[in-house]
Amino acid sequence: MFAGGRVVKVDRVEWKIIADANTAVAALGSGEVDIYETPPNDLVPVLKRNSSITVKVHNKAGNMAYLRPNQLFSPFNDARARMALMHMVQQEDYLRSAFGSDESNWKPCWAVMVCGSAMGSEAGAERFGKPDLAKARQLLKESGYNGEPVLVLQPTDQQVLRDLAEVAIAQMKSIGINVQVQAGDWAQISQRRARKEEPAKGGWQLFATTTLSVLMFDGVSNFPIVSTCDKAWFGWPCDRELEALRDQWIREPDDARRKAIAVKMQERAMASVPLVPVGQAFSPIAYRSNVRGFLEAPVPVFWNVEKGG
Repeated sequence: MFAGGRVVKVDRVEWKIIADANTAVAALGSGEVDIYETPPNDLVPVLKRNSSITVKVHNKAGNMAYLRPNQLFSPFNDARARMALMHMVQQEDYLRSAFGSDESNWKPCWAVMVCGSAMGSEAGAERFGKPDLAKARQLLKESGYNGEPVLVLQPTDQQVLRDLAEVAIAQMKSIGINVQVQAGDWAQISQRRARKEEPAKGGWQLFATTTLSVLMFDGVSNFPIVSTCDKAWFGWPCDRELEALRDQWIREPDDARRKAIAVKMQERAMASVPLVPVGQAFSPIAYRSNVRGFLEAPVPVFWNVEKGG
C-alpha cells in the first residue's frame, strides 16, 4: 500500500479549509482548488457531471461507522442498556442518511474487525439483523433506566458525523430514551468527548463516529475494541474477557488459530458492546482531472502526484 519510492513531483501542497460544502464544490469546479478530500454525498452527483473532475473511491476498505456509548455513567455502564442500542439499530438508515442513496457506497456490517478482512466475522450478530424495539425497551427497563436525560454529542460541521448522530437520536427516542443533544462544531465536540466528567458537568453519554477500516483489521490497531477501562479510548469500555482474548490474538503466531480467536473476540464484543456497529462506507475523493498519479490508499498521500496543464 505504501511500499516503493516516495517521489515528490510538485513544489508545494497547500491545505485550504472551506467550511461550506457548496463553496468547496464550486472552488473545485472552477479550478481554484485541485482536490476535495471528502465531498458530501449529496453533492457527489454534481461533481460527477463535471468532465473536468474525477470522482473515485481510493480507500477500498472504507470506513466503519459506529456509535460509541460512554461506559462510565448510567445508563450505558450497564451492558443491558448498551445491548438495547444494538437491538434498536437499522444500519441502512444510518448508511443512507450519512453516505447517500447509492448503495455501492456502503454496506451493512456488524464485524468489529471489518467485513471482508482476514479477521472479520459477524459471529454473534445474527440476532441484530433487524431492529427489535420491544426487546430494546425491555433491556433498558432491566438496566434500571428511568427516563433520565442522555446526552448525545453532535458535530454541526461534519456532515457524516452529524447525520449519523441524527439517526441515532431518532432511534434512541423510539425506544424511550430521553435524548439531550449537545451540538457544536468539531473542535468543541472533539474536546468534550475526551472528558470523563459526568454528563451534567461537561461530559457525555454517546457519540457517533467513523474509523478507517484498515485500523480495525487486527487486535493491535483496533482501538475501538480495546477494553482497558480508564486507559481505553473515549467511552472507556472495561472488559477483562475481551482483553484476555485480544492478548491471546496478539501472542498467537498461527493465522488459522488467530482467526479462531478473532471469532471469539467478535462474539464477546457483541455481548459486551464497546461499540455499536452501524455499517461500512466507501467515500470517494474528488479532484481535477489534470491531477494525476494518485495512489489508491486509505488516506490521501501526495507523493507521485503531479499536476498537468
